[in-house]
Amino acid sequence: MPVALSLLLLTPAESQSLSLKVGVYDNPPKLFAGAEGELRGILGELLVEMANAEGWQLESVNCQWQECLDGLASGEIDILPDVAWSASRAGWMEFHQEPALHSWSQIYQREGLGLDAILDLDGRRLAVVNGSIQQRYLAELSGRFAIEIDWLGVESFADGFDAVKEGRADAAVANHLFGGWRAAEMGLQETAIIFQPVRLYYAVSVQAPQGVLARIDEYLKEWKAQAGSVYYTTLREWRAEPGVPRTPAWLPWTLAALLMMLLAALAGYWLQRQRSAHSAARLEAQREMLETILDSLEAHVYIKSPTLEYRYVNNKLCNFLKRSSSEILGHRDSEFLTRQRWLSGPTLTVV
Repeated sequence: MPVALSLLLLTPAESQSLSLKVGVYDNPPKLFAGAEGELRGILGELLVEMANAEGWQLESVNCQWQECLDGLASGEIDILPDVAWSASRAGWMEFHQEPALHSWSQIYQREGLGLDAILDLDGRRLAVVNGSIQQRYLAELSGRFAIEIDWLGVESFADGFDAVKEGRADAAVANHLFGGWRAAEMGLQETAIIFQPVRLYYAVSVQAPQGVLARIDEYLKEWKAQAGSVYYTTLREWRAEPGVPRTPAWLPWTLAALLMMLLAALAGYWLQRQRSAHSAARLEAQREMLETILDSLEAHVYIKSPTLEYRYVNNKLCNFLKRSSSEILGHRDSEFLTRQRWLSGPTLTVV
């Protein structure tokens, strides 16, 4: 089904003549350059599909992450796939509305290191991509908990994994898709340190042609609404490659059990206010890890009290009800769903 374009800014003639310089950095399976310099990976191939339908001419510009950002700022690059939204970035680049992907960050360690929580990074050498949102987040977190981390700035996730493999770093930060793709083959182990769920977009420079982002939004919305669309086909193809983790059927139920254990631990924490700061920080890290995973699931996850008031909701359910978690917690379904159809898609309930 063709995407409806009648209300968008570019006319058909303008669209057909449009040429876009695309920043490409090495971040499989989301984005990388093929042997002939062509766009590959999930976000690269989706952009190619859009360009083929629109008649856009794409020119790949290979760059390291910080170089890509600099090129976008200067106008040498028109569009950069795989960019996490942040308030500071929104001040000088433009984003569309519909997320292209959801992801989260994770720390990967050399074998036998035994990192289990943020506090275990104290005194460790950590490789992190220069200019990344992971770098800023961890720097703020380490300052909050007075953790001394020996930072090793790298240009890509691959460089960070190389640094661990070569002994120049104890651990490296990457998004979970890249980690699932490369960690095992490079001898790195994933840790339980999971943080910062993000929505990923195609970002354009302020000098880029008007209307491009609106068209990208139209394609993403239409593709996501169709189970057999190129969007889901591309995701399946890349996640089916060796080394890319699948979501096992038992995961939602395991997460529910872990969440209940966490709630019990939190209750114990409040009853035993004399816990050490170290234990409290570990508990906070575990809570953040579970919320990160639950917010990234394509399922409506919630916990209800015996009297059916909401006690926990994930982002998927908040988006469905079009309310924040603070507006949902403590209320019942009858207050939200009087004129709405019931939940569609997978649902995980803990009563």
